Amino acid sequence: MIWHIARRELLVRLRSPFAWVVAGTWLAVQGLMFTLILGLYLQAGSGAADLEQEGLPLLSGLIEPLYSAQSLLLLLFMPLLSMSLLAAEQRGGTLSLLLSSPVSTLEVVLGKWLGLLGYVSCLLFVGGALAPITLVVFGDPPLAPMAGAALGLLLLAAALSALGLLASALSGSQLVAAVVTWTTSLGLWLLAVLEAGDGPFAALGRHGSLLVHTRSFGRGLVDGTDVTWLIAFAFVALLAAWQRLESWRWR
Repeated sequence: MIWHIARRELLVRLRSPFAWVVAGTWLAVQGLMFTLILGLYLQAGSGAADLEQEGLPLLSGLIEPLYSAQSLLLLLFMPLLSMSLLAAEQRGGTLSLLLSSPVSTLEVVLGKWLGLLGYVSCLLFVGGALAPITLVVFGDPPLAPMAGAALGLLLLAAALSALGLLASALSGSQLVAAVVTWTTSLGLWLLAVLEAGDGPFAALGRHGSLLVHTRSFGRGLVDGTDVTWLIAFAFVALLAAWQRLESWRWR
């Protein structure tokens, strides 16, 4: 039943004009960022060659900036993609029908989450595949760092999808759900400014920031602590959304 709900959620998005507008905007911005970053990388490389110095490393000059750009796109677009997950069901009155059917609330939560994650993964693959294909065709790039960056983006998408699902479960308004998702994810991202120094605030920045736990993937490093943190973040958000639906079922 989970896969049935996920498939239905994905098909609904593929038939929605709004989802195609968001996807087109996402891919257009992604392509523009790739063009700009690649142009800056080539300029830096040619400048270093003129000075008879070693060219800019591929990892720090291209892969890491592309990963950072993709992460920011996830941060900006995820509230728009997740706001209708459960808020629209509440608004339209179909949530009561869904909860009265022989489907558990856990299956609803996981199905909705997997459907959104599948849609976002398609966007990441279609837009993000341009960079590695270009690098493989015209050069000999390190595959391990690119695989690490892809894993980081997938984990970040999973965490933000779970957060968006929770916000959508807490409010019947899609706008409110989008604002809650955006402010929460941005606040967790900006906690990284606190990590410098000592004290409880620095510890909060190091252990509670989305940026701190995702940036290492762009450098080609897959840290078990970061992987565990992102999985735990998604798990807690999904658990809270599940409990919210349980309260609706017994209301």
